[in-house]
Amino acid sequence: MTLAEARQEEPLPLQVLVYGAEKKGVIAPGRELTSRNYTLHFEPFDTARRFDEFDGVIVFQGTFERVTHSTTWMGEGLDRHEYEKDELDKRIREFKLLYDGGDLRASSYASRSLTVTRPGISAQPIWSSTSC
Repeated sequence: MTLAEARQEEPLPLQVLVYGAEKKGVIAPGRELTSRNYTLHFEPFDTARRFDEFDGVIVFQGTFERVTHSTTWMGEGLDRHEYEKDELDKRIREFKLLYDGGDLRASSYASRSLTVTRPGISAQPIWSSTSC
């Protein structure tokens, strides 16, 4: 096998959406982040892009919710929980399309990293919250 043939057989990099990072205080770079194995596309929470346009999606915990804490005049703590129900429902449907398509295998372990693979490719961590 020649080098040119080997390069033709290499899979394309995974296209991964990083969704709504600004809601968690993460400042997205001005461009995509690219490596040999993946390209990270940063899109805001209100993007029109769909999850199933990508090979994988990174969503930070709490992206769809807001929890506020306040104190009454008597010193009692009050917690208020709100969430974006319509957006969450829409994105869950899109994720199911992405996941059920058979092209994606995703797992989260120790709440610290995400592994995304395509069938036939060994699992490689493509992002870790500890490396950000």
